[in-house]
Amino acid sequence: MNSLFYFPNQKDYESGPKQHSQVYSDHYWQTADGVTLHGWLIPAQREGTLMEEAMGTVLFAHGNAANITTHYWLLSWMPKAGINVFIFDYRGFGQSKGRSTFKGTELDAISALHYLKSLEGIDPDKIIALGQSMIVMLGKNQDSAVKGLIVDGAFYNHQSIANYYLPGALAFLSLKVMVHPIILSP
Repeated sequence: MNSLFYFPNQKDYESGPKQHSQVYSDHYWQTADGVTLHGWLIPAQREGTLMEEAMGTVLFAHGNAANITTHYWLLSWMPKAGINVFIFDYRGFGQSKGRSTFKGTELDAISALHYLKSLEGIDPDKIIALGQSMIVMLGKNQDSAVKGLIVDGAFYNHQSIANYYLPGALAFLSLKVMVHPIILSP
């Protein structure tokens, strides 16, 4: 069933902070279940010079296809505007290891947030999550609370997306996916 929702890609499309002449650093960390993930931290900067204090940090989680090298262009303006950006790949995408699953995606999003909060120079009270489709995983519990959540193209649940692409298929499948309410911190 996971192959209906995930379209991972490991190709480097050469469209990242390096190609935009921005200072950045590669980051690798492990999820709670031991999978190594990869992301970029692009600090707030003006003309290649790091700013002493960022207005905040955006944690960006791309959707269910491609990888960070195809999505970075959406965020390339943020570091120049004084905003740190942390963009990561889910398991199986880009340089991240593992294989994409519903549960794995949830673990990946939460571990990326926890890892980001542990980095020096990142104010954990000024993190906003911005994501396409699957970022709703971060809204599941208070342990993953962020200052704000911006969702682009999210769906209500996995069943509705499956039924859209395979009308009537759910009548024959016993797909049981937990749907969690989004909880935002004040």
